[in-house]
Amino acid sequence: MSKSIKNLDLNLLTLLKVVVETRNVSQAGEILGISQTSVSRGMAKLRETFGDQLFIRKAHGVEPLNLQKN
Repeated sequence: MSKSIKNLDLNLLTLLKVVVETRNVSQAGEILGISQTSVSRGMAKLRETFGDQLFIRKAHGVEPLNLQKN
């Protein structure tokens, strides 16, 4: 983890939840009342904090990475 989780803005967890549910950054922004750019910046902060990509881009949105390793 690059950044300390102690300093994590807990609003980013709400953002993550909505992105997971919608699988779409723009739609998540609409639901949260923020811009797509703000959602993308929040996701970048989460990636930096957790040192993980979290999602992969798809043609019509994003898909959470499968975190289970075989």
